[in-house]
This record gives sequence, C-alpha cells and structure tokens, in this order.
Amino acid sequence: MLAPPATTQTPPADKEVDMGGWNAMTYDGRDTILRVVRQESEQFFDMASAPDAWERDTACPGWQVRDVVGHLVDTTESYFVGFDAARGKGEAAETYGLPGMADRVNTQAQSLRSVPKDELIERARADYSKFAAILEDLSEQEWSGLVVPHFYMGPLPAFFYPAFQLMDYGVHSWDIRQGTGRAHGMSGEVADLLVPFMFVLWQSTAAVSESSQPSELGVRITTGANAGDTIMSHTRGSVLREWGRIERVDDHRVRPRELRPDRLRPLQRGDRAWRRCRRGQLPQPVLPDLAIGTT
Repeated sequence: MLAPPATTQTPPADKEVDMGGWNAMTYDGRDTILRVVRQESEQFFDMASAPDAWERDTACPGWQVRDVVGHLVDTTESYFVGFDAARGKGEAAETYGLPGMADRVNTQAQSLRSVPKDELIERARADYSKFAAILEDLSEQEWSGLVVPHFYMGPLPAFFYPAFQLMDYGVHSWDIRQGTGRAHGMSGEVADLLVPFMFVLWQSTAAVSESSQPSELGVRITTGANAGDTIMSHTRGSVLREWGRIERVDDHRVRPRELRPDRLRPLQRGDRAWRRCRRGQLPQPVLPDLAIGTT
C-alpha cells in the first residue's frame, strides 16, 4: 500500500502569509476552497444537465459525460463511509491502494450507465449537498486533526477532502468542456488552490526504486496566490519535497521547470503516466506534464 508521504518541511513563515486564504491545507483557506468547490459544482451540473451532453465524449478516453457523473457519485459516497468511520460510526474498508485504482474507478463509474440521466444527476447533486454540509461543519481542530480513511490512499487529514472535491468538480469540468471542442481553460482559482496538493499527489503516486540514482527537480510556479519554488527530490526509495529557491539545486542534476498553476494537474485517463498506472506500473515519479516535456 502506498501512503501519502509527509511533507519534508513546512512552508517558511513568509510563504504562509503570502498564501493566506489560498492555502487550503490550513483552516484559513477553508472558506475560499469551499466557495470555489461550490462554484465549480454548479457549473458542472449545468454542463452535465444540458440536453445534448449526456453521451458526449470527454477528455477522459472511454468516458462520456454520464461516466464522469457516475464517478463523482461513486467517489463522494465513499467519503461518507470514511467520515463515519473517522467519527466512530462504523468501519472503513481496508485500503485498496493506488496501483489498482484506475481500473476500479473505471468499472465503478461505468456500472452506473444504466441509471437514468435525471436520477443520476439528482443523486450526484444530493451527494454534493450532503458532503458540503459535512465539510462546512468541520471545526478548526478537525480541519487538520480529524484523520479520515480514504478508500484508495488510506488515512488522510480532513482538509484533503475539499481538495478532492475541487479536483472532481474543477478538473472534470475541464474534461467535459474539452469534449465540446470549443476553446476553454481551467479556472485560475481552481488551479491556484490545487498547487500545494499536486505536489502531495506526485509524492503519493511515485514508485522509486531503492537502487535508483538520487535526483532533484526544481519547480517554479510563476503566477497566482501559490506562486513560488518547490524542490522535489528522490532518494532511497522515497520522494520528498520542500519549499526553497531553485537556484540552490545542483545544476548538474536538475533542469528547473517554470509552470503556470494550471499546468499542475491530476493525472488524466489519457496520459502516458495514467496508462502505466492501469498496467500496474506506477511512474517514477509521476510528474504528468513535466514527464512529457510540456511547459
């Protein structure tokens, strides 16, 4: 089982001040991320409810809009189980792990294709409303102190779950718009809020051999509330990250990359890295945009 690794170093004081309400890993960012998730969910349901949308292809190969809705239903309802278990109201299933996640997510989403459109959308809306209320009710202590079992990743602090919702509604809204063939872009607010979580996602999905050559990668986010430098390194079979100036990284081992916030994104089902996951071969490490040479 792959568990999400701990951050190697907390952001320096001035970094936290700069991030302010845009660091959803802290309670200060609570209102911002919940507001943006609400906005993205409203847009998502408007797009999914459009008369000609239900069986239209999306940016996720093999998925139509109805499959994305089914995925959100499956995912959100698994969160109810996790939060109940965290509060002593039942038991969560054993952590499934990440290597088999891709196939299972696909199976679960497409298993709901037989559910009529209006019924599935209403179920997804009800799931969103119920989970939004759970997140709204989290206290400051619970935001980071309540540990909630995630079906695939295992125990995680509660603040990860609003970020997962943002990935679901923000990134999958992008997938739906991409399927229309019209010009569009990801919301700047979504991209900014997801920046800190993308580094954790990279760590959590990396499979680095004990014998692999140590290396470092400097990533500079050039714009937005979470702009700044982060250094990713792998050694002794693990991937670490820390805030720091890229200039300190050994130029012989790394070529720094500069990215806009919207270039840091979760894996898409069509990415080469995602396809390796489907075959049970996790990337080393997963750096979806960087690995394919795009900036």
